[in-house]
Amino acid sequence: MNFDGHATTQRFEPEDETQTFKVTAYDKAGNKFETTFTLESIWQEKGVIPTGKKLKLKKGKPYKLDTGSWKVNGDDTVYNGGMAVYVRSDGDYSFTKQ
Repeated sequence: MNFDGHATTQRFEPEDETQTFKVTAYDKAGNKFETTFTLESIWQEKGVIPTGKKLKLKKGKPYKLDTGSWKVNGDDTVYNGGMAVYVRSDGDYSFTKQ
């Protein structure tokens, strides 16, 4: 992204996971300014897993399911919501509210 002395707008999308972005800017005198920022998808703010969405989840991190009964793609087990859940390994998971 380049711009010439004026503001610019850039859209960053974390794609249902946390991503860190680094921005480097140079002024006309050649001075360098760097900053990094991290974005999380909206569902991660409260940590409640949305229904029917494929998500990259990490082993050892607590996630929450809303109240009710849930199933995870590829598993016939019914999980109770309203409490923390953990995944056995890092990967893509899709939970569906029953």
